[in-house]
Amino acid sequence: MNLKAVIMAGGEGTRLRPITCTMPKPLVPVAGRPVIDYCVELLQKHEITDISTTLFYLGNMIEKHLGSGENYGVKITHSVTPIPLGTAGSVRFAASDTNSPVLVISGDTLTDCDISHAYEQHKSRGACATIVLKQVSSPGEYGVALMDSDGRITRFYEKPSSGEVFSDLANTGIYILEPEVISMIPTDRAFDFSLDLFPLLLEKGMPVYGYEMQGYWCDIGGIKQYMQAQRDVLDRKTAFEPKAGNHGGVYIEPGAHISENARISPPCYISAGAEIGENVRLESYSVIGKGVKIYENADIKRSVIMHDSVIHENTELRGAIICPNVTMDRYASAFESSVVGEHSVIGQSSSISCGASVWPDKHIKDNSSVCENIVWGTGKRMEFTDTGVSGYCDTDISPETALRVGSSFASTLSPFGQIGIASDGRRVTSMLKRAATAGVISQGVDVMSFPHMPYSLFSFTVRHLGLTGGIYISTATGDSHSAAMTLCDHTGTAVQSSVRRKVDKAFSMGEQKPVTHREIGIVEEITGTVKAYEAELLRNINCEKLHEKPITLLLDIPAYLYEIAAPVLLRQGVNVLSADTERGMNMQMKIAANNADIGCYISEQAHNPSPAFMLKSGKSVQGSALLALFAYDALTGGRHNRFTVPVTLPDEYARMLMDKGAQLITAPEQWHSWQRASYVNNTVLPEFFDPLAAILRMTVMCAEGKAEKMISDLPETYKQEYTVPCNDFGKVLRNLSNEVHGEDTETIDGIKIHRDNGWVIVKAANNGIAACRIICGSFKEEYANDLSGMYIDKLKRIIAKE
Repeated sequence: MNLKAVIMAGGEGTRLRPITCTMPKPLVPVAGRPVIDYCVELLQKHEITDISTTLFYLGNMIEKHLGSGENYGVKITHSVTPIPLGTAGSVRFAASDTNSPVLVISGDTLTDCDISHAYEQHKSRGACATIVLKQVSSPGEYGVALMDSDGRITRFYEKPSSGEVFSDLANTGIYILEPEVISMIPTDRAFDFSLDLFPLLLEKGMPVYGYEMQGYWCDIGGIKQYMQAQRDVLDRKTAFEPKAGNHGGVYIEPGAHISENARISPPCYISAGAEIGENVRLESYSVIGKGVKIYENADIKRSVIMHDSVIHENTELRGAIICPNVTMDRYASAFESSVVGEHSVIGQSSSISCGASVWPDKHIKDNSSVCENIVWGTGKRMEFTDTGVSGYCDTDISPETALRVGSSFASTLSPFGQIGIASDGRRVTSMLKRAATAGVISQGVDVMSFPHMPYSLFSFTVRHLGLTGGIYISTATGDSHSAAMTLCDHTGTAVQSSVRRKVDKAFSMGEQKPVTHREIGIVEEITGTVKAYEAELLRNINCEKLHEKPITLLLDIPAYLYEIAAPVLLRQGVNVLSADTERGMNMQMKIAANNADIGCYISEQAHNPSPAFMLKSGKSVQGSALLALFAYDALTGGRHNRFTVPVTLPDEYARMLMDKGAQLITAPEQWHSWQRASYVNNTVLPEFFDPLAAILRMTVMCAEGKAEKMISDLPETYKQEYTVPCNDFGKVLRNLSNEVHGEDTETIDGIKIHRDNGWVIVKAANNGIAACRIICGSFKEEYANDLSGMYIDKLKRIIAKE
């Protein structure tokens, strides 16, 4: 076949640590063979014999293993770029001597993709680039693509968040590229396929096609995927044949020694030179490497033991990974998803808990219980959310965890950066603030420590002072036992997913080693931010009318907001009253009792407390209607005509605003994504995101006498929301996208379908629930109900076909 292959084999394999601390990911063994061997075998099978590798991390080990390719019946050359060139740049460097099309494939992926068929389609379509795609159930881990009916890729997104998933077709990392595409890749700077090259090709309108493969594909990115690959090979789900004799599902290489009394359940794999002792119990999906010694009465289930490790008597392994040259002393144990790094010794009667990892060259004392990662200290694994981390303070976010989150975040930044840190002022968040501060300065990053404040003030301060980023710590729902740590960048909004993944990786590696004492960051206590914040508010909102016509405002808002808001409002002549309206239910009664002009209720929330307003007349406004009202006021006042709005803004409001000359830019519903898009598009309207700005603006509108009429001017809109259970959201959304092809749609956040009689949004349910979320709206209640029923039935039908 007239193809040159480039195997990308330079990645560090961070999510596979501690396995990859001492071996590169392409050499990680699957059923007795390094995963890169399967890759070379696949290429040789399709008569691709001209192969280059791109090497970086522990590349000498890969080069030594593959050599010149003579043992594989191919010709292999190896390349290391002189400077970091990114994925695409390193491929151009490796393929600079060819005029043939180039097949790019990852050396850490296990696949039996029909490359010959993919190349045939590539040529017949006249494609300049073909991206091999595979249906997956969790597309958020990969780049996803959307194709038209001819297979041409119309949209591509790298590692989307749950709200940004619009397809279940994942980018496998296998590409066929024509020489003209290779020549477009710069040679003097980092350039990536997903982030740079493919968007460039789509922008230029070049023919980029997708090839949906039907065979086996597994990206061995993390521990879970690695163990799954072992099981899949043993279950014969791939086209690869294990290189061992098959004895009823037990694969045994020549030279293995197995006691007659050993009890072995298929399928499992035993490599050459392994010794299985008396009464050893070896259950399904266990893989034993070369030269491994397992002594009497050991009990092993679903575990991988790599070469030359020693498992002593009565050891118990359950779903564990034991790296090369490890010693497990008698009565030791390791459990699900735990990993023991190379050359480590686990002492007698010691236990490695589920999910814990021991880095290489560690010695765990007898009778120890390892519940956290052992790197050069102890650590804890936890889940990062879209904005940072959250959980209970007594279990999930302890001071130690807060310190590690702070140090992990700081380790991804320049040591000359500055991070702002603040909390909502509660005792538990103030404690965590101090711990996070210690973590940040341990990495040589300076901290500006602010007094307690609401998130909107913190966000403003980060931007106003030009900080590198920030950490805001709050109790998300007023629960003193829970906390959330939001990681921000220089815009004062939550960091993007690419940065969050870097922090997650740094956290998963264990404690960050502190810098030397001369490099430790400094802590500066900052005051006076409220005055600057108030000045900015008054610059954006003209409050002269409030001095001419005093307004009585009733507030039922959290204390940490009230103590900032009340003085600002009082200084503008507003008569501020505080009352408990029982979550806004008794607002009208309280307004009447206090002879107030307007009331505001805000629930306890960490970041975007959404205000609900009620006028003396009883008219109320909140949510999307309040957003539309503020945009309407800005338009008629000549202050703004461009707005970034969430995709969930009802079409009725959008049409009203556009009819009055507004330009609307759609953003995801998730609040931080929406706020970030507003800053990127330079369309920020403070009252959209800042509750104090919203209160001040609404009070001014009331004093100007236009609030009542403007609320009445808002069009009627009705909204219905439902969830439909669904395990494979990406696939459902792709099939739905195909069904509504040609209709007026948006794929900013899920898919939004605009109809003559209403609109429908289908997106992933919140909080990781396995369900589709359906939001339907219309100017008539019956139309909203009809659309809801129609799309619930449509989704159920699509799901039933899976």
